Amino acid sequence: MKKVRKIDSGIERRMCVAAVISTPFLQGVSQIWRPGLIKSPFVNAIMDWTLQYLKEYKKAPCDDINQLFESNSSSMEDVDKTLVESFLQSISNERKRVERMNVDYLLDETSRLLQKTSLQKLHSNLGNALVVGDSNSAADLVRSWNKIEPPAREEVKPLSDHEAIARAFDNTHQSMFSLPGAVGSLINPHAVRGGFITFLGPEKRGKTWWLQEVTFRGLLANCNVAFFNAGDMSPEEMIIRQQTYLTGRSPHEEFCGPLIVPVIDCLRQQNGSCRYPCGKGKKMDVPIDPDTKTIEPIELIRAYQSGMEWTPCPNCKTCPKFKGSLWYKCRPAVKPLTWRQAALASKRFIKAIGGDRLRMASYPTETLTLDMQESVLDRWERKDGWIADIVVTDYLDICIAENTRQDLRHQENEKWAGARRMSLRRHCLYVSASQATAASYDALVIKMGHTGNDKRKNAHVTAMFGLNQTEEEKEAKIQKVNVVLARSRSFSVRAMSTVLQCLEMGRPCLGSYF
Repeated sequence: MKKVRKIDSGIERRMCVAAVISTPFLQGVSQIWRPGLIKSPFVNAIMDWTLQYLKEYKKAPCDDINQLFESNSSSMEDVDKTLVESFLQSISNERKRVERMNVDYLLDETSRLLQKTSLQKLHSNLGNALVVGDSNSAADLVRSWNKIEPPAREEVKPLSDHEAIARAFDNTHQSMFSLPGAVGSLINPHAVRGGFITFLGPEKRGKTWWLQEVTFRGLLANCNVAFFNAGDMSPEEMIIRQQTYLTGRSPHEEFCGPLIVPVIDCLRQQNGSCRYPCGKGKKMDVPIDPDTKTIEPIELIRAYQSGMEWTPCPNCKTCPKFKGSLWYKCRPAVKPLTWRQAALASKRFIKAIGGDRLRMASYPTETLTLDMQESVLDRWERKDGWIADIVVTDYLDICIAENTRQDLRHQENEKWAGARRMSLRRHCLYVSASQATAASYDALVIKMGHTGNDKRKNAHVTAMFGLNQTEEEKEAKIQKVNVVLARSRSFSVRAMSTVLQCLEMGRPCLGSYF
């Protein structure tokens, strides 16, 4: 066998990594692999070993790849073992996020590579045949050439193919990130690969904060996240927000004094209706509605600010009778965050999640197009082999359409249709936000009618979530989130989760309850 040479960080390397660690990828590529199409002996060796392993054991080799190399290296001439070992060591971090590997997109890319090399080989052989005047051989080459298509995931027997049924359930219901509590039960089921979700709210309602929350939740779930800053904030402002989220501290001195931070409590303990030992006999000295036994959040924060002593229920997470409410705690004053402390926090976070998986690209307002996003994602993929699992755009309304001569409504539709197309073509989760109409300013519940510019936005997203907040709720440091629309699940726009927030610490979602 020929000498193993180093491969780059492009599609060939990603193909080898996936073949080693991902059974679904290896099963898919086994349907389209043709020996001899890839020039690299290294790639051919890895693919030969992994495909043979799949045939025998019905799975990817994973850690057994080291044994496969040892077993086969003696038959390879002039093998540089250090080079191979370096490659095997380099994929250790990828093994940690194998469940998040974008298998469908990688199979599409692999099929395109094999198609390209197959056409190049056909072109070369046709040229050789025609140079010597052998038209019969040239015609035979054309007739015998077969187009390489991505593995046909749709060509199944949907009633009897149990593996296809299992894959459908796994792929459809696996959330790309997880938000806590009640708000998570609303959002998480829609945050799937191939989905397109957005947050809807008027100006200064915290849309960027929510996009940042999704970004870091995705990173914690071992996803690669691409963040496109379309000009609502400068790159420096965005980085400061990200570091504030990581550390819970702001570089701005005005936010570094003692902070009131909301925490979850139980309404039954506060209104005196709890019958468990931990809450029996307790009742908060605040105005309580005699009919509903509820307490307005504004009364709670004012009670805290007045110095009322109260201990939240310690059993909220496990109590079967829990009914959500909130109380507050004080975060002591801290010194303003410095860039060195921020850099150290980032270093620790990267180590904790097993790699630097966040990429950000920033643009001035109304200059970023969907084609530019595609181009950036392609460049990151070619240069570093980095493929986004989640694409976050802050936000689509201030992106620009490719064709700016058409009617404004059609421009909006072009952008949102392009985002949906990207989520499907790249098999990623696309997340963005949208400005609600002026009618939403005083609305208690945001609905589909509050979508601005073009109602066709509603047709392209798979789910949309409303950010509802009165002035009293803002003072109480809570926000209510509802499902404005959802494609695949039943919902009620009035089923709202209450979300605890402390934006001075960079946190739009400290917890939630219904």
